[in-house]
Amino acid sequence: MTSRGVVLLALVLLGCHHVRPPGETGFHDSSSRDSRRGDTGLVGEGDDYYPLGTGWSWSYDTADGGAEHRVTMGATTFEGVDCWGVSEWNSNATGGISDSSTVYYMDDVSGVSLLGTEHADSSDPTATDVLVYDPPMLFVPADPAATPQFSTVGSVHLTVTRSDGAVLQDSTIEWSIAGSAAAGSIDTPAGSFDGFRITYTPGASLGFAGGVGLVDEGGGRLLSSYERGM
Repeated sequence: MTSRGVVLLALVLLGCHHVRPPGETGFHDSSSRDSRRGDTGLVGEGDDYYPLGTGWSWSYDTADGGAEHRVTMGATTFEGVDCWGVSEWNSNATGGISDSSTVYYMDDVSGVSLLGTEHADSSDPTATDVLVYDPPMLFVPADPAATPQFSTVGSVHLTVTRSDGAVLQDSTIEWSIAGSAAAGSIDTPAGSFDGFRITYTPGASLGFAGGVGLVDEGGGRLLSSYERGM
């Protein structure tokens, strides 16, 4: 895989990205969440630690005075699969926008899994990078206390396509990731949260809080504000 593909994989895990863990875990208040989701054709559960319903938003402070942002887009499709979309972008200290992407997730009783991403190519502004995980990569279990260890083994397909339809790259690599969750308190500018820190190998260490979502992106990028959605 080219260095561009490796960088994209790192971005997914650091910024966020189907093998189920042994057994099935429960979900808090899944029936009420199902009713809030409406008739989308999606399971609509298992996302307490990474909410995917419409109207959620999060912002994170960065060391350079800017911020990173995430906004849920609601139900959509990606590569013909029903899923949830999350729009992500960076803003600098003067309000400039950069590094926009859309990340696609699936959720079920096992938790939230990463299906793929669409990202503006950093080396060619007329091209788009598309990553597809096969099977979807388990990102955060529905109940990290019940599933402190998890893993996914599969492949990642990268396609780089220019706006005129020309395919600049089309490659697939074998990929595996393991996650380890540990309970603890996570302090952020938006407050202190009791949750779980998940360490991914390879990847990063991220902090999640139930009913809130991702509160620590790693690298000093901490939740500064958020709004609840459905």
